[in-house]
Amino acid sequence: MNGGEKRKTILVVDDEPEVRQSTAMLLEALEFSVVEAPGGREALAILESDDGIDLLFVDLILSGGINGAELAREAVASRPGLKVLLTSGRPEMVKGKRFPVIGKPFRLSELGDRIGEVLEGGSNMGC
Repeated sequence: MNGGEKRKTILVVDDEPEVRQSTAMLLEALEFSVVEAPGGREALAILESDDGIDLLFVDLILSGGINGAELAREAVASRPGLKVLLTSGRPEMVKGKRFPVIGKPFRLSELGDRIGEVLEGGSNMGC
């Protein structure tokens, strides 16, 4: 990362604390700033109060009444420039979705590459 370049901030949403924390550690190793949320409602509140979030990284399956795809749609509706990357232990469930996906488990290099692609891409549409 260049000395003057601002670190990108990623909001990690997963209802399993161990998975969320290990994902946050991987992202920090990739030199991203990380904010964590245990569920969709908490994530929406963070997005409403923090306009510094560059990417929403969310598990497709969440408890608490809102799944990852619904969260992504609501988040992008309120913040059109927000980038989104879904994750799932069953990535076949995500085929045909609007947002890009990375399957679990993922390697550090794979995660870095995929996030880079999403952050550099022009749109979440058609993914």
